[in-house]
Amino acid sequence: MAVKCKRCGKEINHDGEYCIDCSRKGMQEIFQKYPDVKQAFKESIEEMKKPENMKKMVDNTVRFMDAVQGLQKGK
Repeated sequence: MAVKCKRCGKEINHDGEYCIDCSRKGMQEIFQKYPDVKQAFKESIEEMKKPENMKKMVDNTVRFMDAVQGLQKGK
């Protein structure tokens, strides 16, 4: 069964309530209404792109996947 966007009615093929276009419009509306949220969002993305944080994120992901694989082997 096809899922439809709650805002525009377009069919979507992913889990969620809104299509990508409506999600983008929603974010733009939030950013226009709350400039401080836009600034915080930009700062968090910039922080996430720093090499030391990228390495930390990769290390955490690897540990998580190792744990999942360990659980799967135990079944």
